[in-house]
Amino acid sequence: MILFLSTGLSVISCSREPLPHAAGARDHVVIIIPRGEEDIGSLLTPYIEKVYFYPSKEQVYVTDILNPGKLQTYRYWRNLVMIGWLNTYIDTLLSPEALSQVKKDGGVFHLEDMYVSGQTVILIAGKDKKTVEKVIKDYGETIYLTLRKGERNRIAKLLYMDGEQKKMEDTMRRLLGAW
Repeated sequence: MILFLSTGLSVISCSREPLPHAAGARDHVVIIIPRGEEDIGSLLTPYIEKVYFYPSKEQVYVTDILNPGKLQTYRYWRNLVMIGWLNTYIDTLLSPEALSQVKKDGGVFHLEDMYVSGQTVILIAGKDKKTVEKVIKDYGETIYLTLRKGERNRIAKLLYMDGEQKKMEDTMRRLLGAW
């Protein structure tokens, strides 16, 4: 059985400073894969790089397939997908519970705000490459929908914050007699 976990992470630092905000465009997804395994990334891109017609042809996401050496640079990206199997870089990112699930059937793990605020991270892992390929084929559409949901949540948060800011401005104007 493949497990799809959705976990919201919150990071509390000693100084209680908020996380920095995510970088990258809204429609840009970075896919990190083990070195020399570009074909596994290409297996996922058809699910993510969907094309819709509204009324003109538009691609929802653009992807970059990179190796783990680029993770330090791109870990602050807004949309990040990391793919791997046992004895690759993915081992260092999974909890013991997640590793035991990966050893059985593989899985898709969803994290919000893993490295920065406003970030959607998806980890796709399996015991070997063949298991990961099966996970991608079985859950490719779910992975796409998870990225879209993260995008909608970020937009909703921005709209809410914008509305709250407007309410505070109106209150200050009334209190200071600017109306």
